[in-house]
Amino acid sequence: MTQLETASRELIEEHQLARLQLGLTRILPANRFYQEKLFKDRASISMDSLADLSRLPFTTKRDLVVDQDAYPLFGSNLTYPLSNYIRLHQTSGTTDRPLKVLDTQESWNWWAECWTYVYQAADVSSDDIVFLAFGFGPFIGFWSAYEGAMQMGALTVPGGGMDSLQ
Repeated sequence: MTQLETASRELIEEHQLARLQLGLTRILPANRFYQEKLFKDRASISMDSLADLSRLPFTTKRDLVVDQDAYPLFGSNLTYPLSNYIRLHQTSGTTDRPLKVLDTQESWNWWAECWTYVYQAADVSSDDIVFLAFGFGPFIGFWSAYEGAMQMGALTVPGGGMDSLQ
């Protein structure tokens, strides 16, 4: 458990604001999608408190689908050159066609870390075997569950192609 999980509301909000500000300084200089979305009607974006979030427009999945259709293959929602990305994953396609998403090593590690919290909550440890009973296509849920189990040190068994006897 990290210190942030048990921190005061004030400390959590300070952390969230600092991460938001850092994210904007990393994303806005090169990400055409968010440059157009956030600066369409404004000269600048200032995030001095979490209350300022209410001034930002929502981004919907439909916005991202339209962007990928307009700028194939990955849309204009890229912050880095293609050489900075290490993996491609997709959304499930439940509410629209699947979105293609490129991951940096940092973002891929974040996905895995999210799953370590899930496993910790379920009391999974390095003494356990995690059987992943699904095929490994590009859907992120499968891969992030696998990576999270590996980070926990658990034995991972990709069982999507197995029959019951195996």
